[in-house]
Amino acid sequence: MERLLDHPAIRRTERTGYPRGYDPRTFTTCDWCGGDICVGNAYYEIHGEILCRECVEDCLREAEVD
Repeated sequence: MERLLDHPAIRRTERTGYPRGYDPRTFTTCDWCGGDICVGNAYYEIHGEILCRECVEDCLREAEVD
């Protein structure tokens, strides 16, 4: 019979991808896409809106095409 490891820290890591205490902390959310912006991630505040880096880069790419 195979024995499986069962521990709360292992289950949490399998469920979230992060061990306890190392999961990213959400700072705020992007006003355009609604995605989480975690502590330490780049973000922009433009005309009173908080935007994630991905939305700003997408907007710049679209502007270059036009």
